[in-house]
Amino acid sequence: MSNDKELYSECQKRIIELRRKSGYNRKDFCDEFDIPYRTVTEWERGNRNAPEYVIRLLEYYIAMNNLNDKMKKSEEASKFIETKRLLIRRFREDDAKLCYEGWGKDKELGRFIFGYPMKKDDMTTFVKAMSRNENAYVIVEKESNSCVGYISVDIPYRQLNIGEIGYVIGEKYQKKGYAYEALSRILEVYFTKKKLYMLEAKYNEDNIASAKLLKKLGFVQDGKLRNRRIDLMSGERKDMIVCSMTFEEYKEITGDE
Repeated sequence: MSNDKELYSECQKRIIELRRKSGYNRKDFCDEFDIPYRTVTEWERGNRNAPEYVIRLLEYYIAMNNLNDKMKKSEEASKFIETKRLLIRRFREDDAKLCYEGWGKDKELGRFIFGYPMKKDDMTTFVKAMSRNENAYVIVEKESNSCVGYISVDIPYRQLNIGEIGYVIGEKYQKKGYAYEALSRILEVYFTKKKLYMLEAKYNEDNIASAKLLKKLGFVQDGKLRNRRIDLMSGERKDMIVCSMTFEEYKEITGDE
């Protein structure tokens, strides 16, 4: 008799603990696992003993559900990258207006990048496409909630583990260090968390701001491709500069192991 009571007590504790771990109240617990409410009530009161195989199945499913929840939370967290002044997050379809006001209508960007200034409809289409790209991010100024630019990392062949960085900072947000601040974090994420071997960037030889920025970040010039770019203001063809940084070089610069 004593052993039966101990067994019921142990079973009772396990069922109560499993429901606690599941995060459900008793009714929701019963609905989720398709167990009659009266049966679970009897188990928790110690009036009946749940079969061992049922307890083991519940332990397995609850553990898997909790693991999936953690993975979802981790995935959501990875969509947001923060710096002191900036929030770097995945595009959303409703970002079109923010992006258009922040940098889409800038004329000066059109000197080095095709498609600028953008029309509102073009920005809507662009943002919709970028919202499906897990490696494309808007850069938001925390203080004002303004969209100051964006960053994308193109990884065409995952086997090579090489990504190409593209970035835009709106005219009114330039010369504030935002590009350096945002790209520094992107380098950290893509080298230390996503484990890329190399990140590369390309720019028009006349784009002095990009040249200085990438050099400051630690990129090394690999070469020059003749006449691959064009100054859209003058129509004059320009060389394209290609530069890159490996993970090993990144570790040397930052001191990360």
